[in-house]
Amino acid sequence: MEACDLFDGMAAFERKRSGLGAGSTSADFLGQALWVTLAAVVVSGIGLLAGYTPTTARSFPSVEYIQLSFPLGWWLRGVHKFGTDLFVILAILRLIRLAYRRAYKFGGEFTWQAAVRLLLFGVFAGVTGYLLVWNQRAFWMGGSLAEAAESGGIFEQVYPLGGLGLSEWIPKGPLGDAAMSQGVLRGVFAAHIALGFLAMLAAFYLRTYPRKEVPHWRRYSNYVAPRVQWLVIGALTILALILPPPLGSHSDTLLKPYPILADWYFLWLYRLAEIVTPAVALTIVGLIFLIAMYLPWLDGSRRKGPRPVVTALIAASLITWMMLTLEGAGWELPNLASLVLTTLVWIIALVLGAFAENWRASGRGKKGDEEVRSP
Repeated sequence: MEACDLFDGMAAFERKRSGLGAGSTSADFLGQALWVTLAAVVVSGIGLLAGYTPTTARSFPSVEYIQLSFPLGWWLRGVHKFGTDLFVILAILRLIRLAYRRAYKFGGEFTWQAAVRLLLFGVFAGVTGYLLVWNQRAFWMGGSLAEAAESGGIFEQVYPLGGLGLSEWIPKGPLGDAAMSQGVLRGVFAAHIALGFLAMLAAFYLRTYPRKEVPHWRRYSNYVAPRVQWLVIGALTILALILPPPLGSHSDTLLKPYPILADWYFLWLYRLAEIVTPAVALTIVGLIFLIAMYLPWLDGSRRKGPRPVVTALIAASLITWMMLTLEGAGWELPNLASLVLTTLVWIIALVLGAFAENWRASGRGKKGDEEVRSP
């Protein structure tokens, strides 16, 4: 484990250790775009702080004021919202690139684990920001999570110590149901702000490790291609102009039941929880995280370049994710049919991957298949 390259500052080295030729493709700039997107999200979030009030009574009116009356508030909120979505998309694409090239090997282990954590950071930032708007959609999501904890659902089934007391931490609503409290909302707000600043601090000091490889922050414009900066900021501005983030309506605690209306990157998880159970779904997610974190050591091959079985697993994961996401968005199949179809996708992917792996192993003399004896 030699280096940590958070934002592709050493993309040329990655191509070399992956057995690729010189030059670059658009995929090599994903890390730079990720860095610019993170900066845009944090800077726009600082601007939003000037008008936001983290209370259950004033949070939604303050968001409404920011978008409709605050100077450039529509732009700040649009960049912040769409920037978070773009961050998640770029983090996923970068993980796919690293996995396909097997850049998690031969000195890229730390880079791969950092990339997985970046995706988790983007998802967590999206969830906490989602709740801070405190419209009806956010309240329903918060209420659903609270009721799951109260009824001995997700937290008590998966985590020890009774969900760490979360069901007692969330107070009762006006009808005796679980509801998000003022303290919880402020805690979410504090976590959202702290996460942003810690991520930015880590981005400045851990962009590349060891330190001798880190470009000084004063040479930032030399580190990120200007076309990447303009492309990201331009795309976020255009989205904010043509697709203003929806405000929704003020939360009404008397409206029940709680339909779960999640952001797009959580639809697959809610659909998975319907097919199996919430406990099993979270257990699967935990296993996926562990496999992703330890993938560099699970892949024992010492050959450079893409590996067919890894490529097949990437394809199966993407197809499964898209299927569950579409079903969560309303294109729903019966649970049994969805489970059978998903199983078939994985069986086909594993069979094709194993076949291609054996075929590749028979051509040991081909260029790019040489064994790597030292990182």
